Amino acid sequence: LGDDGCLARYTADGFNDLAEALRSSDLDPDELLAYERLLFTTAEEVETDRTGRVRLPERLLAQAGLSGDVVILGNNDHLEIRDREAWNAERSRLLTERPDLLMNPRRALRMAGKRSD
Repeated sequence: LGDDGCLARYTADGFNDLAEALRSSDLDPDELLAYERLLFTTAEEVETDRTGRVRLPERLLAQAGLSGDVVILGNNDHLEIRDREAWNAERSRLLTERPDLLMNPRRALRMAGKRSD
């Protein structure tokens, strides 16, 4: 399960990288343990068929509240499967309330560099 009622789809290597990052993090041990219990007990390996399709487990679809049309979003190191209507509403809200989020990536990197100085 991902953030905000979505499913997150990682490659095996990407999921292993996430697990390693958690192991080496400096998060509060109790908080980390609780998160890892939920993450690893809800994660499920899925097979890709000959045409590249993946059958999403009904259990995870139900937990994420996904039952109708969905949208698949690329998000850095994983894909997110979200309810289409909910995503369109969230996207519209973000574009209205936070148009600055669409800044040029180079500008964002420069700004982040200035903050760490």
